[in-house]
Amino acid sequence: MQYKEFCYNLAKEAGQVMLRYFAVDNGMQWKSDNTPVTQADLEINSLVIKRINKAFPDHDILGEEESHIINNSEF
Repeated sequence: MQYKEFCYNLAKEAGQVMLRYFAVDNGMQWKSDNTPVTQADLEINSLVIKRINKAFPDHDILGEEESHIINNSEF
């Protein structure tokens, strides 16, 4: 799969998650660095990690809101 197509599809999928939370109480919380995080942020971060890990299992992943996967890859 080409990166551009993968990214386009992932962005569309993440957009669907965002739309579910648009203009509703999204359960905002505060992180230890005093910045906000919403349920939408957490779900999208998890979705991105899951999709990248499935499509490109050898790639490293550095997530803002949760787990990191380090394979010492060039990517």
